Amino acid sequence: MVVTRASAVVLVIGVQGLVVLAARPSPAPAATPKLTTTLLVPGKSVGGVRIGMTLKQVRAAWGSRGLCEPARSPSAWCSWRGKPVEAGVDVHLRKGKVTAFSLVSGSDGQHPLFGGSVGTLRTKDGVGLGSTEADVLTAFPAISGLSSPLGLGVSYTLTTRPRTTELLVDPSARVVVSIGIG
Repeated sequence: MVVTRASAVVLVIGVQGLVVLAARPSPAPAATPKLTTTLLVPGKSVGGVRIGMTLKQVRAAWGSRGLCEPARSPSAWCSWRGKPVEAGVDVHLRKGKVTAFSLVSGSDGQHPLFGGSVGTLRTKDGVGLGSTEADVLTAFPAISGLSSPLGLGVSYTLTTRPRTTELLVDPSARVVVSIGIG
């Protein structure tokens, strides 16, 4: 099964770094972020946006075309996504500051796709959306993996205290289709 925004399923980092699936209505098309860097730093930052930044700082870095949920509570999210075939990123906020990121592959309905600026994000070891499971294990030999009880693939957890980074590998394509940092 391919995890995509079309299926309205996203990964959210839960207690103890476990991957929790949460249904959310698919946002209307916005735009993928305008990245100044393609560096993804596990547990810290995505494309120049760091955990702890304000929404104003995020928009200054990535552009203002992200679609944001109205803040009815202390928690909110903003989404930078373009066409369905492009990878997208959600920014999770609490009390106005970034607390987590969710990167999700695009899809043609059958296969994960990694177009757009989000598909270019990589760790210093070259791991990002579309990386193979072998790439993940080579870059992070101490990473722990857990098969999803829902058959969504294998979730690999990289702990960079106090945060975790989750990489979900699609069971069919054997590539990373979702990354959660928080």
